[in-house]
Amino acid sequence: MKRKLTSILGLGVYVLAAVAGALPGCEADPGGDGAAAGKSTTGGTGSAGKSTTAGAGGKAPGGGTGTTAGENGAGGSGQGAVAAGGRAGNSGGSSAHGGHGGTAGGNGGKQGVANAGHGGTGATSAGGDSPAGFGGDETTNGGAGAGGTCERVVITVTPVVPTVELLVDTSSSMFETLPTTWSLLKAALMDPSAGVVKPLEHQLRFGFLSYEGHLASSETDPACATMTAVAPALDNYDAIDSAYTSVGASYNPSSPPFPQWETPTNYALGYATSLLLADPDAGPKYILLATDGNPNTCVVEAPKCGQDQALRAAQDAYGAGVGLMVLGVGDIINQPNSGCPASERCGNLHLQDLANAGVGAPVQPPPGCDDPTSSSCSAKYEACSKGTLTASYTPDAPDAGYPFQVDTTAADAATELVAALTSLLSGALSCTIPLDGATRTTHLRVTVGTTQRVEGDADGWVLEDDGQHLTLNGRACVDYKALQPLSVDGPCR
Repeated sequence: MKRKLTSILGLGVYVLAAVAGALPGCEADPGGDGAAAGKSTTGGTGSAGKSTTAGAGGKAPGGGTGTTAGENGAGGSGQGAVAAGGRAGNSGGSSAHGGHGGTAGGNGGKQGVANAGHGGTGATSAGGDSPAGFGGDETTNGGAGAGGTCERVVITVTPVVPTVELLVDTSSSMFETLPTTWSLLKAALMDPSAGVVKPLEHQLRFGFLSYEGHLASSETDPACATMTAVAPALDNYDAIDSAYTSVGASYNPSSPPFPQWETPTNYALGYATSLLLADPDAGPKYILLATDGNPNTCVVEAPKCGQDQALRAAQDAYGAGVGLMVLGVGDIINQPNSGCPASERCGNLHLQDLANAGVGAPVQPPPGCDDPTSSSCSAKYEACSKGTLTASYTPDAPDAGYPFQVDTTAADAATELVAALTSLLSGALSCTIPLDGATRTTHLRVTVGTTQRVEGDADGWVLEDDGQHLTLNGRACVDYKALQPLSVDGPCR
């Protein structure tokens, strides 16, 4: 295999939504002062607290510190004993309530997550419950305190499942080697223990589409190819395996005469795109093309000069919202120029062009066609093109897509095919994740699996400049694609 990505078997796409709540962690004010010794007539004021900071008890200017409320004269503080004119606040916030009042002094805070405070406790006629914390005293209603909680942003994740149409070239050359390229590819996709479809059928909506080409009257003539389709769905392994097996059985490599099936990739890509656009599912959509040959067209069997039309079909698919993943196998790797005229980009070069088109990147023009209208552009004079190139080209366009190429005559072909398909399918999930607009804050906690990831770290995450997209990097991205759970929440704003 000429190009690899990290092998990942699990994937899914997530859309995030924000929910407001409250969180421990905001600063607390100390408890207020009592107005009088012992039996103060006004309770102190205070706030619900931070989880690590106690709200201080109120001090009574004329209170005593003994075991009897305020009868020992002036000068003592009201912190500590209940009977001494005020009690110290308890530490930091409660799962149910905000600040809790003291008995005759200031109020502190009990641990709080809800927005409302809890009323103070008076010895005889307490302040009672209120959205703000109340101080209480021995005889009269307490004074009002302030709620000390803050708003928390909790982000929930909802899976949006990608759809992948497996588009398999069923030209005759797929069956002409032993072991056949067809059988090796089918095993890499469909083997129940080693193939990639079975373990992923719960996470991806797989569809299946094979194409065996024939000559036809035009590039839109349905006679151009026999298309065998299985509509995309979750848990679709059995239906795909049945159809795939049936298609393969129609070509017997040991029993001539053999049928002659062609490779009209442009027609197949257009057909697959139409099916995906008609599919009502809202998730992202992709075609995974596995082909072993340079393309011809519906009208021209030879030479194999259908590159321009195939690229136009890939560009049109991308423009309509359908991505393309590319896997070259068999002859297009072993005999890259087979049947392909010198005026075209053949073999690996054509696969690279398809991969670029599949991700919306610019595509290299054929040789001598930097200006496709010039007389030096030989490709436009090929029988397939009839004087005009229809795809969009950019001279010196860089390699941007990721085509995979597997030599199916190699001893390790089976392993390489599984690795290539696994890497391609991992690309169905982006590690840039949309956030709900309500989460526009830099104070986020991001956890993938059981590991809290660090902002700005090579294996962590970054918040994009628009404040609405989070990008996972390095190990965080790898774990996310492997279906490790993702959680994102925000402390106090």
